[in-house]
Amino acid sequence: MLSIEVRYLIAPIIIRRSRIDLKEIIEYAEDLKKQCIEFPEVIGPELIEYDLGKIQDLYLLTLKQISNDLQVFVITYMTM
Repeated sequence: MLSIEVRYLIAPIIIRRSRIDLKEIIEYAEDLKKQCIEFPEVIGPELIEYDLGKIQDLYLLTLKQISNDLQVFVITYMTM
């Protein structure tokens, strides 16, 4: 597929900037200000615990069997 080939070719030369980069690198920050572009402040994640009632033990056992360690449960995101 052509789009995949193009992405493969340009991936090594593309520099991705995060919101932090855009705010902290003066050239980018000034350019965004000139264009009246603002990013909303990001609030960190909030822990929400759900009461699972009678199935809580089954849920924890299932997680333990899947992950082999409840302390390490990692989810990653990779763009295509």
